[in-house]
Amino acid sequence: AQSVGSVKRGFFYAALSFLVITFFITIIGLIIKVNFPHINPNDAMISGFSSLPSGFLGLGIIAILAATMSTIDTGLIVSALFISRDIISRYKTISEEKLVKLTKQFIFLTWFFATGVAIVTKNLIFVFYNLFSFILILAPAVVCSFFFHLKIRAIQYSLILGMVSGLILALSGNVSSDYVLIPFFISLIVLGITQKLFKE
Repeated sequence: AQSVGSVKRGFFYAALSFLVITFFITIIGLIIKVNFPHINPNDAMISGFSSLPSGFLGLGIIAILAATMSTIDTGLIVSALFISRDIISRYKTISEEKLVKLTKQFIFLTWFFATGVAIVTKNLIFVFYNLFSFILILAPAVVCSFFFHLKIRAIQYSLILGMVSGLILALSGNVSSDYVLIPFFISLIVLGITQKLFKE
């Protein structure tokens, strides 16, 4: 981004578009729920699309594949860059050439890990809840950094303990709509406490 202001505007419009998209997705989910009241949530999308006319069914499948591919490649690149540039290069001086090579290696490792999770995990709803839970862990540090000068150690502890709580929740198998916000609140509370405790 060119400036902090452009980042703030980007997050604002992203949040706004997310709310709009979520509204329409919720409407689609409610329509499927009304027409298929006893359906397994993991099969809801398939059943909903199967009831569409043939032309719309083809467009729907193309849209799902396009969105999936776009999300996967973006997630792989961002995850690899987060590890190589934001973590490793922060504590170790690395040349740009080596950084690029390291990022490519982490892209492969992240893809390998994600593929393993996809093969082992059969519950799509469980995966979505876990993904949403881990994304929310970043929210306190990102949003608060626009309004306050956050201490680096406070951000680190917030992310680490938030991720630990998310992993515990995921491994326990209790991730649901009732528990998905727990890592977010842990990350937020830890950020507030450590921001007050640490001097630097």
